[in-house]
Amino acid sequence: MRCLRRTVLLTALIAVCVAPIANADSGPGDDQSARASRVTPATSFDGSTGPELLAEWFSQLLALPPAVNPIADSGDGCLRLGRNGRILAPVNGFNRTTIACTVEASRPVFIVATDADCSTAEEEPFHAEGAAAQAACALQQLQLLVPNVPSITVAVDGGAPVEIRDEAFVVVSPQGQTVFPDDAIFEPSAGGPATFAGAAWAAKVHGLSRGPHTIVVHYTFAGIAIDELTATFNLDAVGGHGG
Repeated sequence: MRCLRRTVLLTALIAVCVAPIANADSGPGDDQSARASRVTPATSFDGSTGPELLAEWFSQLLALPPAVNPIADSGDGCLRLGRNGRILAPVNGFNRTTIACTVEASRPVFIVATDADCSTAEEEPFHAEGAAAQAACALQQLQLLVPNVPSITVAVDGGAPVEIRDEAFVVVSPQGQTVFPDDAIFEPSAGGPATFAGAAWAAKVHGLSRGPHTIVVHYTFAGIAIDELTATFNLDAVGGHGG
């Protein structure tokens, strides 16, 4: 499955990919530049940091076998992270590129785009022991993808796309722990407890007002079997304070 990950599946490992639809709450002052400003580097999220959330993201997904893993077009694509699971991080697959989720109004959304990880359970070149080596390995693997992924843009509610395939949007997780299933999503991998670190291009979409929203993540590729991919998340923001 590694060969798939390095070609087609690298487009699917984008926890939040979504597509343009008009915002039902749009008003005269809600122009494209304002909507674009909702997309920023993934630094802090209601008491959690972007790196901490990325570690949670990997910990959950690496532990799921393909039959229930959203990366493999199965299971629940509405991943919940952070304190009390209040941060939404949608995950699409390669064929299942449209996902519908609810999100708490005013809460930020964590968008994980193309990523890489290194762990004690995987084989070379994704094998590494120790926190520092795992982080360095994951970042190196992400950097190796740069020629294949010239662009990743995120657009909110039809606003101007924001380019996140940029150094400012790189997130590297601290060391995390997980349990690889015997039929791990990335093969070859050894089943059982493992430590890992991950790296990704990721973004924060700032809290959405109550009602329907759409986030679009568009990828362009070079040197692989497909030229582009667009994934769409249709989000229904509920509760909160509407801000």
